[in-house]
Amino acid sequence: MATESTESTEKHLNFGPGAKRPGGKREQVRAFRVVRGYLTEISGKKKGVAKREGRHAEV
Repeated sequence: MATESTESTEKHLNFGPGAKRPGGKREQVRAFRVVRGYLTEISGKKKGVAKREGRHAEV
């Protein structure tokens, strides 16, 4: 694995429930799921959590 790709994911995992915590991949995946839902909501893409909660329905 290239070091560059891991650096970009680490930046995403710097915040969220599983950030910088021992627990390995499982904890990271949980954090990344939250981050993905959060980011997709901001960018306005109809994916993940934002879509499920129906926040884009009125737009």
